Amino acid sequence: MWQIVIFMLVATSDNAMVITHRNGELLEFPTQQICREHVAANIGFLKNFASAQFDGAVVRGIDCFHNGFRVKRWHPKYHQAHHHPTKLTTALQNIGRIANKCD
Repeated sequence: MWQIVIFMLVATSDNAMVITHRNGELLEFPTQQICREHVAANIGFLKNFASAQFDGAVVRGIDCFHNGFRVKRWHPKYHQAHHHPTKLTTALQNIGRIANKCD
């Protein structure tokens, strides 16, 4: 199954979140293509939601990844984001450091 991951333009290690639910229902997709179609149809809502979770920060990107991908998780039961560091977050930080050195 596939799920939506939103990357934010923030200077912290918690710079992404996985969207797990919508309106109390589990939000998973059988293929990456179906997931991306859902993202395209709901892009405004997803950007506004993510920005609100990160104090108005800008959305850097949105894509779909296999389940098991763990970052800053949001669940309606808790009404707040929960932080889970990942290897991807570290990889993105390393890419940012390399890009800064090239400037």
